[in-house]
Amino acid sequence: MRKNEEITRERLKHVLSYDVNTGLFTWLNPSGRRVSRGRLANRTTCYGYIQIMIDNVNYYAHRLAWLYVYGEWPSGILDHINRNKQDNRITNLRVVSHSENHHNMTHPPKRNKHEWVGVTKAPYGKYSAKIRWNGERLWLGTFDTPKEAGKAYIKKKRELGLYI
Repeated sequence: MRKNEEITRERLKHVLSYDVNTGLFTWLNPSGRRVSRGRLANRTTCYGYIQIMIDNVNYYAHRLAWLYVYGEWPSGILDHINRNKQDNRITNLRVVSHSENHHNMTHPPKRNKHEWVGVTKAPYGKYSAKIRWNGERLWLGTFDTPKEAGKAYIKKKRELGLYI
């Protein structure tokens, strides 16, 4: 059991109320003096996720929502289907593998100088596109512009059913 998963469903329901329609948590019995009953529990991290401190332990709200509704911690990574890190409605959450979660990336990594995911600079001023699927790297080709390579990447994601 990870440290941030020590809280039980019973303790969670004692201190917080969760609205499945909005995805918001409100305090029922706050554990600290700075928080009042009925107030939203919504501290935002620098990464854009909502985090809630209970008994001096920080928890991500999306993981607490899963515990609150299903009575157990998620078995894998929790993905926000609509990519909004603050939308913690249970209908917007799903358990995915690391690979599946990576396919939600809409912006290239900072080290990528192009505006396209899945595109890298190839030799001789060209651009290549590739995608990982089921543990294999699929080569999509070499293109004259990053835009062409990016479009090939998006097309392949759609073919594989990965592009939302």
